[in-house]
Amino acid sequence: MSIQRLIDSKCCIYADSDWIVLDAYSNYSLISPKFKGLTLVDWIELHFNERLEILDDKRRKSESKNLVYLVRSQNALDIFQKTGLPQADLFSTALEKFKPFSAFCEDSDLERALNLRRNLLSSVTNAFRVVQRGELSQFDVAIDLYADYLCFWVFEEDAIESSMLEKARFLYEQISRSYSCKGAVVKFSQKNPHKKGLIQKQKILGEEPPAWFEVFEHDLKLRVTLTQMQHTGLFLDQRDNRRRVFLSSKNKKVANLFCFSGSLTIAALAGSATLTSSVDLSQKYLDWTKENLALNGLLEKTSPLICEDARTWLLRQGRRVERDLNQSFDIIICDPPTFASSGKKHKNFNVEKEWDNLASLCKKIASPNSQIYFSTNCQKQSSLFFEKPLRQYFKSIKPLPTPFDFSTSQNHLKSFFAINY
Repeated sequence: MSIQRLIDSKCCIYADSDWIVLDAYSNYSLISPKFKGLTLVDWIELHFNERLEILDDKRRKSESKNLVYLVRSQNALDIFQKTGLPQADLFSTALEKFKPFSAFCEDSDLERALNLRRNLLSSVTNAFRVVQRGELSQFDVAIDLYADYLCFWVFEEDAIESSMLEKARFLYEQISRSYSCKGAVVKFSQKNPHKKGLIQKQKILGEEPPAWFEVFEHDLKLRVTLTQMQHTGLFLDQRDNRRRVFLSSKNKKVANLFCFSGSLTIAALAGSATLTSSVDLSQKYLDWTKENLALNGLLEKTSPLICEDARTWLLRQGRRVERDLNQSFDIIICDPPTFASSGKKHKNFNVEKEWDNLASLCKKIASPNSQIYFSTNCQKQSSLFFEKPLRQYFKSIKPLPTPFDFSTSQNHLKSFFAINY
C-alpha cells in the first residue's frame, strides 16, 4: 500500500519527509523514524517482543532523510502506554516532544496550539478546537473552529468586557492567518446562565456567520449555529466517540439517550445500524436531529425520535426487555447534561445524583456483549467519581481519552466504554 494511496483514501491525515500520521481507527499507529538511535519499530520489537507488521517502508535516498514506516499492531495501544509515547489514536499533545513536529513550533502559546492542530485535522473535519482552555497563559478562553468561523468561549467572568474583546480581536486576526476565517463570535460566560435565558452575551468580529450552516466530520454533514442557541449543536469533544460508534454499528440496534442534535445517531446510521432510537425531552432538539438525518440522506432509515424524559423511557424499555430480550440494544449511548431544568411535568436532572441510576437502567436494556458509551462534562467531580458506579453493573470498564485537540489539564469530558458481559 503506497503512501499516496493512503493519503488519497484519507487514511493518512498528515505526511511530510519524516512523519506519517494515520487514522488510528483502522488500528494504525503513529511512528517516529528514530527513537534513541533505533527505528521505533526496532525499539518496540526489541523491548516488548512485539512483532510489528510493516505495511510499507519508503526508503529516502537523501542522507538527511530517514525511513518512514507505516506500521500496524494489534497491541499498539498497550505498547504506546508502556513506552510513554503518544497514544496514536488520539494524536496526543505529546507529539510536540518529537522532532520534526516541534521544530517548526514557535515559543508562543498560540503558535504551539495552532501548529499542533494545523496539519492533523483538515482531512477529518472542519470543526475542531483550535485553542483549548488553559493553553493560553494570559487569557482564560477556549476557541473552536466551525468551517469559516471561530467561536470564542471567554471564561473570565469578572474581567472588563472591552479588554476581553480586544484580546479576542487580536487572537482572531492571528488565527485567521492560519485558517482564513471570515468572522468570529465571542461568547462571554455567565455565572448562572440557566437563570438568564441560557443565551450567553456575545459579540461579532469580522463577518457575522449565517444563523445556521453546515460542517463536516469524516463523511458526515452536521448543522450548527453560533448565534441562535446556547450550544452550537455539535459537541466537538465527542468526535472520537462518534467515530467509534460509526465503526461498531453495522447490523446493530443503537439507543442514543439525551440525543441533543443527533450527531451520534447520524454516526450510527451512517455506520449501517439496523435501528436507532433517539431519546430527548426537547422536541426542538429532535427536530434538529431530523434535519441532520435529512442532510445525510438518512431520514428514511429506521430511526424513531422519541420526545420523552430518558429516565422514563429507560424504565419502560427495561420492562419490555424483561418480557422480550429482542427489545434490548447492542449499543447504548448515555451522554446526559450536567444539569437540566425539566419543567413542571418532570423532575429536574442533576448528573451527580442520577449517574448511578442511569447505569442501572442502561444495564437493563443492554443485550449480551453490548457496548455502552457513558460520558459527562461535569466539572465538580473526578473521573473516578463517575467510574466507580459503572463498575457495580459492568465487569469491563475502560476510560476513554478525548480527541487530542482537547487534551490538556483543563479537559472536563469524562468518557467510559463498557461491555455488558
